[in-house]
Amino acid sequence: MSEMLIDIRISEHPKNLTKLKDFFDNSNFNGRGLIIGIGVAREYRRKGIGLRLYKKAISDLRNKGIKRIVVRSWSTNKPSIKLLSKLGFKKYYTIKGERVDGSDSLWFFLD
Repeated sequence: MSEMLIDIRISEHPKNLTKLKDFFDNSNFNGRGLIIGIGVAREYRRKGIGLRLYKKAISDLRNKGIKRIVVRSWSTNKPSIKLLSKLGFKKYYTIKGERVDGSDSLWFFLD
C-alpha cells in the first residue's frame, strides 16, 4: 500500500516555518499520510512554531485527499505527546523499548 510521506523541518531562520518536502507525488497513496519528522530548534521552542508546523502539514495532507494522518513520537517526549493530543491525534500503538535508551515508540493517528 502506498503512502504519502512528508518531511517537515524548521530551518535555522524562524521566518522559514513551512519548508515541506514531498517524497511522493499526488498518485495513489490510499488516503493515508505519514508525517515523518517535525523538529524545532531548542531556542525557538514554546513559541507555537511546532503547532503551526503541524497545522500546515495537516492542512497540506488534507488538501491532497489524505484521510488518516500517522505520526510517531517517543514516550520520553512529553511536549510532543501533549501537542499531538491538542491537535486531536489518538495513540494507537506502542513499540516497547524501541530506542537505544529503552524508551518506547508511540504511534498516533488523526482521522
